[in-house]
Amino acid sequence: MPHEHADSIEQVVTEVLEQLAFVFADPAQPDELPNELGEGVAVRIGIHGAGTGTLTVVSGQAVCAELAANLTGEDADDIEPDAAAQALMELTNVLCGQLLTQIAGTEPVFDLEPPTLLQDTAQQWASLCADETSVAFLADDCPIMVRLELSGDLAQAA
Repeated sequence: MPHEHADSIEQVVTEVLEQLAFVFADPAQPDELPNELGEGVAVRIGIHGAGTGTLTVVSGQAVCAELAANLTGEDADDIEPDAAAQALMELTNVLCGQLLTQIAGTEPVFDLEPPTLLQDTAQQWASLCADETSVAFLADDCPIMVRLELSGDLAQAA
């Protein structure tokens, strides 16, 4: 079953990618994505407060390099892997704030952990691909997966 907030996730991810980094992504079906990611970056943010959970974003290296290039003004070919990972961490942070506001409004208070790089990107990719609540995107044929896990009494917040 798709994520209950799949429409919000699709809207926020495509808008933030476009506005923050001039990267254009389209929602994708799981069968459009590769089974293995190859080079990529995985980031997770913990969420506490009015709801608890995590936001996980896994992306191919090409999107991360493009993000970093557009944020810094450098050429994507000159972006170091660390800068590309930092760009995805910043994107994940912005996505998390925008998603929580879209889903719960501006009244509830959420405390976010700093974005964390996850070590086993291949395992994270496989996990998100197997989870039917993950939302998939393609940006210039480069895959991106987003999973929002959120629990708690958000009925008051939404």
